[in-house]
Amino acid sequence: MSEIKSWFVIVNPTSGGGAGKRKWPRIKTSLRANGFQFEYEITQSSGHGIELINKAAKRGFSKYICVGGDGTLHEVINALMAQNQIERNQISVGLIPIGTGNDWARQYDIPKQIDLAVQRIRSGRPVRQDIGEIQFLSDPQKSIFFNNLCGIGFDGHVVKKVHKYKYLGAMAYLLGAIVGILTHKNFPIHLSWEDQNMKATVLMAVFGIGKFSGGGMQLTENPDPHDGYIDMSVAGNLSSGQVIGLIPSLFNGRITDSKWVTTAKVKTVQIEVPDGYSPLIEADGELVGQGSFRVSIISKAIRFYV
Repeated sequence: MSEIKSWFVIVNPTSGGGAGKRKWPRIKTSLRANGFQFEYEITQSSGHGIELINKAAKRGFSKYICVGGDGTLHEVINALMAQNQIERNQISVGLIPIGTGNDWARQYDIPKQIDLAVQRIRSGRPVRQDIGEIQFLSDPQKSIFFNNLCGIGFDGHVVKKVHKYKYLGAMAYLLGAIVGILTHKNFPIHLSWEDQNMKATVLMAVFGIGKFSGGGMQLTENPDPHDGYIDMSVAGNLSSGQVIGLIPSLFNGRITDSKWVTTAKVKTVQIEVPDGYSPLIEADGELVGQGSFRVSIISKAIRFYV
């Protein structure tokens, strides 16, 4: 396979309430003005990005630019982690953030201004970041990857609500959280990692690589996307009133100081949910399933230009 030196750009026209479609002509002009050689494809539906990335990898592309938000980047990373055409250590990814939350971009302070974001990819530092892997116990051969955070329970419940309010922009996350508080039901869970076990009724359990999620919420204690660990936070059997009182701490990073929250650094953790319960699981702000699963870390899996 001959080496291709140009970039492959994936564009989500619906990101940011249609900002992808509106801004793409300006982004395309900026890429060319900054000397990028590239081909591009525009996604037509959810999941289409995975198909497009697979085709690009078969053609030999190893450098990718994602024009979209956290969900678009999630598709790109899942496609790149699952494909077997290009070695992972040859892959490079850049992001032009135009989504609703842009939580992964916030981690690296990637600017929203188009020209500055393009210049960041051109001259930014390459960093190898860890990637998380979800394997459902009912189907361990199938993997779902995440580059920022995954969670089960209230976290997934809020994601489901947020999708109804995406037209509100960043406010969708706060509204989704408030509505979620009033409708979510806590659930029993069994977590096991290394020589530790935890059985409890919980509000949620989240597993972070990046610092931010849900439009700027900080749900884990000390995440580092390059340390080879998942930052785990488990919120206990909180009532709706208690959760409402903790809303400010969801955004200022103090939630992990609560006596109701258990934290740990893990490389692998198994999450078991008993029959009769079906809390939602999300990864990078996308609903990915229900049931029992295992989360593990793949150290320094993908190179990003940040």
